[in-house]
Amino acid sequence: MALEANFVQAGDRIELTFAAAVTGGEVLQLADGRACIACRDTAAGVAGTYYVTGVFDIAKGSTIFAAGNKVYFDASAAQAVLPVLTADGDADHYLGICLEAAATGAATVRVALNAVAPGPGNVPVFCYEFDCQTLIDPDSHVLIPAEWNVHGLIIDEIFAIVTEVFAGATQDQGIVTVSDESDNSLATLTAADASADAVNDILVGYQRQSASSGAAALIVAAGEYVDAAVTQATSGTSVAGKMKVYVLATPLV
Repeated sequence: MALEANFVQAGDRIELTFAAAVTGGEVLQLADGRACIACRDTAAGVAGTYYVTGVFDIAKGSTIFAAGNKVYFDASAAQAVLPVLTADGDADHYLGICLEAAATGAATVRVALNAVAPGPGNVPVFCYEFDCQTLIDPDSHVLIPAEWNVHGLIIDEIFAIVTEVFAGATQDQGIVTVSDESDNSLATLTAADASADAVNDILVGYQRQSASSGAAALIVAAGEYVDAAVTQATSGTSVAGKMKVYVLATPLV
């Protein structure tokens, strides 16, 4: 009988080659979305060894962590963060589970690399707070990274929560548009001024459960990310307005 499996290496670390030089202890991301940590300094284009499991103390800022929290890596700040506001799926990624509480003044947080918490809600979710004030946030932000979308996605729900009341003398409606990588619009989230939307009000963009039988499902093709951007800003005097945007989806199987 032909050999069905051939041992290659232990599962706690893997051999990889990155195009850029890597520093020992550097946090990176694999093509499949998992985090990895360099075992040692490695020159550009040279195979090196990288941890994919284990317990690590990860640098952090003032963020407070509780044991059991999901921990993300903020690539621009090079530190651990919680999966709210600061994390953007375009460059940031999931790290693992916090093993011990870490207070504001702690320099690091102890993380079980790539571990998944037991119970419901195991799928990591990015949520981003969009500042809709004119010229504040002109960039798009990834809410579902492409590496999470292996088989395609059915969009279940797209919604936002108002975190700062919208206002502006010439334009008080902030709009955030959610799209797939091919720039197909999936939903628009439109806020209004203080007379309509207060803090913690929900803005509904799409709800699968509200669709009628026979209606086309909202599908994102396999391998594509989902992102969002401010497409209409508040403007004029006394401008304000922020919303946290969420996208919930089910993988196609």
